[in-house]
Order: sequence, then C-alpha cells, then structure tokens
Amino acid sequence: MRRVLLPGLTLPVDDYAGLVDALDGDTVVLNTLVVPVTGVTARLRSFMVPQPPYELVGHSVGALAALEWAAAHPDEVTRVVLLDPSDPYGAPVPTALGGSSGRLLTALVRAMCRSRRITRALGRWGRRTVLNTYGVVDDPLPLSRVDALFGTREALAAVVAQVVGVPAQVARVRALLDAGFTPPDVVVIGSSEGATADSEATARLAERLGTTVVVVPGAHLFPMTHPTSTAAALR
Repeated sequence: MRRVLLPGLTLPVDDYAGLVDALDGDTVVLNTLVVPVTGVTARLRSFMVPQPPYELVGHSVGALAALEWAAAHPDEVTRVVLLDPSDPYGAPVPTALGGSSGRLLTALVRAMCRSRRITRALGRWGRRTVLNTYGVVDDPLPLSRVDALFGTREALAAVVAQVVGVPAQVARVRALLDAGFTPPDVVVIGSSEGATADSEATARLAERLGTTVVVVPGAHLFPMTHPTSTAAALR
C-alpha cells in the first residue's frame, strides 16, 4: 500500500522517521521545505513519484491538506487518516498572516536573511519555538541537522510560504465541509494531552466526518514523540 504522509506546519521529513519505520508498507513523507503543505492540491500531487491510489495521513495542517486532496481526487485515495487535525472552524495559528500581513512577513524575513549568522539564528529560534509550543523541550535532531534544514535563506523562505498559506487553506477546507464533503473512509486520531479546546475541536470535526476519535498518548507532536503508538492506532 502506498501511503502519503502530509506533515504539520514547518515539520521536516526527519520528524516522522520513527513513525515511518513503525508502519507497514511504503510511506512517502512530503518534504515541506520544498513543497508547502498549505499549498493547493495540484502542488502537493506534483511532488509524488509513486502512482495512486494512496492512503493519505495528515498531521495538524497536513490533515487539512489530506481532506482537500481526497475531495479533489477521490479516485486516488483509499483512506484518509487525520492526526490531531487543525480546526478549520477555529483559528489555527497563524490565521492572521494572510494577504498584506503575509507579504510583510515574507519581505521582513527576506531582508533579515541577508546575514548568514542571522539566518542560522532565525532557523534555530523558529525550530525551538515550534517544539516548545507543544511541550517538546529536547529537540531529537542534532543542532547541525537543524542548521542544515532551517539555516538557509531558501529554507526560511519555504517555512514562511507554509505559514502564510494557512488562512487560505483553512478557508478552502471550511468551504468543502460546509458543502457536505466527507471522505468515504476516514480515521481521526487525537492526542491524550491536548488542550481542552483542541480536543473539543477534534471531536467536532470527527463527528462532522461521521467517525470517532482514537486517542493516543502524548501532546500535539505525538507522531514524533510516540511513533509506535501512533502507528498502532493508524493500523
């Protein structure tokens, strides 16, 4: 079975290595530093080398990408698995960064990245901020790998492209759900340590999609911190 894993915002392929190892079958992880996971489905599909059909596994905003893909190309998708999906009816960070705010952020980061030292510092700070936000204190990646992934102008530009694409992605998926779209085979997996508001949003989305929530240990980054449990729930 061909499986496509669509990561959460700014999370690299490395963060899903443990989950990929724990899964059966062929799993391809989207490289979000090349193709923004918040981009349109046509852009995501252009990344794929194996032929469909696929099982789509989306984490966080990647779950919204999986729903879009399944809606646009139902003949390519056998199952959709949503790992702690972002709430299309809430305010996933950073929904305020569309339009002119997004263009301003893009220009600011581009200007700051003229210095190699500042670029590397920004990459480290951004990575640390994302992990700490979800309770991960010790980065599983060595600092040299963090610098290789996030310490270049190109990498930070790719990160910003993901971030500023969130508002449009949320709006697209909300419109799909309002129109009554439901994947034919969908599984929702939530975290046991999520905030109450996040858990409630996940439950509401699962109910809208006609399924229930399977709960696994860990907080929002459980595909990284608890790969074995996540793989078991996915199977």
